[in-house]
Amino acid sequence: DIPVGIVDPRNVTGLPESVRTDLGKGKELMKRVVLRLRESKRTFDDLVRVREVARIQLEAEEEARTRAELDLYQEKLRNESQARDVTAAEDFTKTSKKELKRLEVLVKAADKSRDEARAKLAVEEATVKEMQVKYADYE
Repeated sequence: DIPVGIVDPRNVTGLPESVRTDLGKGKELMKRVVLRLRESKRTFDDLVRVREVARIQLEAEEEARTRAELDLYQEKLRNESQARDVTAAEDFTKTSKKELKRLEVLVKAADKSRDEARAKLAVEEATVKEMQVKYADYE
């Protein structure tokens, strides 16, 4: 099970026992390092996936905020055009102001969600960068 080009220290003649032992320990150390590198790679890949999920979540929150903002502006435009009609403006304005407040609350909630998603993405990106540095040390 020894790769081609690698000498099995048990088959080398004329080496002191301490050298053979050291070679065996080195071989075991190399195996542990390879296993750690594989585990680090899996951990790194998992972190990258988490970061991508956070990025997708941020994009969804930004899209929701944009939709809420568009609804708010459309309501404002509708409010302004209805306000020109004085006879209908009184009833409409009361309802529209409530709707404006509701939509403004939605925009604020979307802002908060977007900020939370942005913060989560920043944390995940920092974690990935740390892992990249650690992973680079193993290479």
